[in-house]
Amino acid sequence: MALVLVSAIWLMTSGVSAVGHIFPDCGNGPLASNDVCNKDLSIGQRAQALVAALETDEKIGLLISTSPGAQRIGLPSYEWWRMYPPPFA
Repeated sequence: MALVLVSAIWLMTSGVSAVGHIFPDCGNGPLASNDVCNKDLSIGQRAQALVAALETDEKIGLLISTSPGAQRIGLPSYEWWRMYPPPFA
């Protein structure tokens, strides 16, 4: 759960752009009326609102490095970890 909350905070504070999408779309997106778009709240409160909006299967999907996102709420798929081979063999 902590990883999901940290991921939510990162997504909101970094203005994440994945596959041409900005998340969250607070103008016309499915979260426009959710507290995640209320800039008067603290980042922690906004992250909690985002986590509360996610269903259990969506939260589980966010725990893997190649996340399918949560299309229902406008969260695009993304890859947050990329494994590179060591610089020497």
